[in-house]
Amino acid sequence: VLLQRMILSLGHLVLEFLPGFLAPLISHCTLEEDVLDCSQLMNQTCIKFKDGACPAIDSSVVVFLRKVLAIQLHDADGTSTSDSLPPHLLTEQLSIRKQAFSTLHHIVTNKATAVLYSDANIGSLNDVLKLMVDGAVTVPDPVMSKTCSQFFVALIDQWSNEAAPR
Repeated sequence: VLLQRMILSLGHLVLEFLPGFLAPLISHCTLEEDVLDCSQLMNQTCIKFKDGACPAIDSSVVVFLRKVLAIQLHDADGTSTSDSLPPHLLTEQLSIRKQAFSTLHHIVTNKATAVLYSDANIGSLNDVLKLMVDGAVTVPDPVMSKTCSQFFVALIDQWSNEAAPR
């Protein structure tokens, strides 16, 4: 929370320290609250610095998404969960997944899209797109479906503007 507040006061100075802070924060991420902290930090960075956030979050995006999926797929005992989870656990898993959708949405809508196809992340672009398609089509929460759909609208808009003749 302190670093999130420092983003507002330190401005661009915080960007050089952010990768070194995000890496251990994500690696120790084990609970829904941890996922929320990581997500909020990346989202706030994208909102504040737009495409200037790319170097600061580039090495953390795919690592964060993998961590979110790993947490979602395992219960508190570390064992794999099944599709027949009690409703309260399904709600918790959806909440964790929402953070992945939200972070990707913030990345694209704040024009930090370059992190998705950087050298570090290009190999995972297909998985990212599949995750967002899954969110748009199969997630029972209409707000998350809309968030995932808006991700694609913004992404297509950016890519079409880049490809347009000048």
